[in-house]
Amino acid sequence: LLNRFVIIRSSWIYGIGRDFVDEVLRNAAKGGTMKVPNNQYAAPTSAFELARVICHFIDSEEYGLYHVVCPGSCSRYEFARTILEYTGKTGDLDLYPVVARDDVRPTYSVLDNMMLRLTGEFRWEMCKRVQGARWNDVTDHSLTSEFFDYLQFYKKNRDLSADAKEKCHMQLQKAKNRFKDAFILDYMAWVLYESAGSPRLNKVTRQILSRYCPFPKEYREKLKTNPLYTSLFERYENNKKKELTRMNSVAFRAQRNNHGQTPEPLLAQIEYLEK
Repeated sequence: LLNRFVIIRSSWIYGIGRDFVDEVLRNAAKGGTMKVPNNQYAAPTSAFELARVICHFIDSEEYGLYHVVCPGSCSRYEFARTILEYTGKTGDLDLYPVVARDDVRPTYSVLDNMMLRLTGEFRWEMCKRVQGARWNDVTDHSLTSEFFDYLQFYKKNRDLSADAKEKCHMQLQKAKNRFKDAFILDYMAWVLYESAGSPRLNKVTRQILSRYCPFPKEYREKLKTNPLYTSLFERYENNKKKELTRMNSVAFRAQRNNHGQTPEPLLAQIEYLEK
């Protein structure tokens, strides 16, 4: 069976021309009234943001089924009302909430970014498993230990502005003080937005993710001229070169002790570092 595929599901896409936003604005231009369901819920998703995620998957080796939607959800009625508010046309159209038949389309179709969440959770749990009891010991550098230390002491972190600290506090509340869930939220922002050069994270989180969840080479090349990423990617490349030198040395010694054969795991790691 085919296993190298990407299926992306989304919802209520706008920014493509003839969409719901366009429909509301056309009705506003005419004036009068518009009936809008208030029992249909989903996550309105920008076509621009969706396109950036699709480009990411085209250039990556990540396969599977992904739910890609912008954060948040609302009813059709709330969506229409917000469209009018943002465009300053609230007085041009009277909206009337109605109950839509649920046999026409599902009343609740909010898609979760399930695969991205699962990938973030996998990274966190795999790191914990590898690190064992030292998973949150910052003296033993790892994804979980550095992110744990960052969240535990963010209030005293001089690299964070007052605004960044407040956002961190709000994110912890959203994650119900579960550090893994807070990491997953940041990981999703890293993949969905930061990969396209759209800043969403603070300086400290960006440093951690650039070190342990690096973008593919083509993305690093595109972003390296952006001041937010230049030093991060330079540091990553320098560390990668050092690690590649060390791994080649290990492979050389392994060949001598294994009749000229290099173990497959070593070859795979070297190939990864060369990308």
